[in-house]
Amino acid sequence: MSPRPISGATLSFGLVSVPVEMYPTYESSATISFNQINPNTGARVKQELVDSKTGEKIERAELVKGYEFQKGHFVTFTKDEIKALEAQKSESIDIKEGTTGGVVQDNVFDGAGLRGDADSWVDVKGNGWVIRDNHGTSARGSGFAVHRLVQGWGTGNVFDGNSADVRGTGYGFELHPIADNRVTCSNSAVDAARGLTNTTCG
Repeated sequence: MSPRPISGATLSFGLVSVPVEMYPTYESSATISFNQINPNTGARVKQELVDSKTGEKIERAELVKGYEFQKGHFVTFTKDEIKALEAQKSESIDIKEGTTGGVVQDNVFDGAGLRGDADSWVDVKGNGWVIRDNHGTSARGSGFAVHRLVQGWGTGNVFDGNSADVRGTGYGFELHPIADNRVTCSNSAVDAARGLTNTTCG
């Protein structure tokens, strides 16, 4: 069984949002625990934390957590920032009002960790976005959604070639409003209690 995320969040850098999922680093079980032993002396082996650049020993209390966003490049997080990430309750991608003409393409979403008001993988509130060739699994409501919370926004968006394995109570693609938003017939949805979409694909 693959591990399930314990938390999900979205890191935002200007107009770019990056979905992040946190996974447990251990699994509790009722199995026997073994120690590593030096066969020549019969003594336990001690592990030391060593800086990979300098070779210096580091105390565990000095460590921070980091996410490798590019080979050899890390974003670090304090304990308070980690707690904030764990408490965040947003969609994997939440496209805000004031954004126009972007593309969300070739992503894989797992909504098993969605909590609170977060019920879809992608929630579009901007205009003129293309959401293409993404795949999602396990949404609490509908997989992909458009919402108009501010007059003049949440319009002209197109969903094309996406697959939604919803496993939830909503649609694969739910549009509010429907007008000027489009779900093409190349999208698919399975295990969506209300079907593919609340409009006609085309």
